[in-house]
Amino acid sequence: MSATQTKTLRFNRHFKASQEAVFRAWTDPEQLTKWWGANGFTTPFAEIDLKVNGRYRIAMQPRVGPVQYLSGIYVEVKPPERLVMTWSSQGSQRHDGYESLLTVEFIAHGAAATEVMLTHERLPDSHVRDFDAGWIATLEHLDQYLQVHAWHVPQSRSIR
Repeated sequence: MSATQTKTLRFNRHFKASQEAVFRAWTDPEQLTKWWGANGFTTPFAEIDLKVNGRYRIAMQPRVGPVQYLSGIYVEVKPPERLVMTWSSQGSQRHDGYESLLTVEFIAHGAAATEVMLTHERLPDSHVRDFDAGWIATLEHLDQYLQVHAWHVPQSRSIR
């Protein structure tokens, strides 16, 4: 696919949770299965080998139809600040057959607020609308999850 046939999507979202909590929600398979996915999907399981060249695989179950899988390899892992990974899908038919690149940055704003900057590159033009809606819903689900489940890292202080 040539560069003229692909697009890049960028999203910024602020969360009322510590950088560590947001990073952990994104990289702990047990937590990820509780919030991941576009509207109309559940996540029956996720496998994450969180290291450079480690693999991940996320199962996504639509309301109707077979399970779809997202998978890839971690290109960069910098806890709790940044993840870069390849992205491929299997089982969706519409979105199969190409590899894109996802970068997720977790920027701390104090002890209990985090900005997530998400960049999804090399998306086929024909898939941009689906991914735009999917990422908006997925980030909303993460926000809802963190409102209930995030633990905040307290400000450090010393007593003399």
